[in-house]
Amino acid sequence: MTTAPKPILMLTALLGLAAVVTGVASAIAAIRGEAWVALGFEPLIIIAGLMAIPPIWGRFRASHVMTMCCVAGTVLVGGVLGFIAAGGAEGAASPGRLVRAMADDPMVLTRIGVAAALFGLAGLTMTLRRPARSMRYLGLGVVLAAPMAVAVGLLASSGTRTWLANLPSIGLAILAFVAFLVFTGFISASVHCFIRAFEVGRGDLLEEERDAATAT
Repeated sequence: MTTAPKPILMLTALLGLAAVVTGVASAIAAIRGEAWVALGFEPLIIIAGLMAIPPIWGRFRASHVMTMCCVAGTVLVGGVLGFIAAGGAEGAASPGRLVRAMADDPMVLTRIGVAAALFGLAGLTMTLRRPARSMRYLGLGVVLAAPMAVAVGLLASSGTRTWLANLPSIGLAILAFVAFLVFTGFISASVHCFIRAFEVGRGDLLEEERDAATAT
């Protein structure tokens, strides 16, 4: 079982309450603005937030980590879709403009923050079970992802885009093919390391190792 320490469960409950507050406030605003489609997402966020509270009383002991991730995913997706349904993305003709519009909305930012914190607590719960091995995998995952983050930043610059536009078609095609292979390889390896960092803390694996040690 991937149970979490009591302080983490208390923080999870507080984040759940924060999600409930945003859900109630947004529901009232949706009713006043007659944004009925957006209103449909708010009960989901409220219920998800409430589900983050019972673990402090010993519920959902089969996997507190799964509970945190489910609540975080619901708050994140529901918050973004509710924002779009309420007309907050009106005029955002590109993903970049949509992100900027969400960044200007305190309610969306609060929900993204709640979701990010819950995902972080879920990861922390897993890594605390075997911190030495988990942190090694986490560090390697960050190292593998860093060059790709730098590459994305370079692609966002106007100078890089101008340089790419001046390349001949065949050169651009070859560069794109090689870059795709490199990017996919680094990202796949990075994601694998992140998954392994959490996997080594799985409760069932720990129990199997303890049983094997006892048997010998």
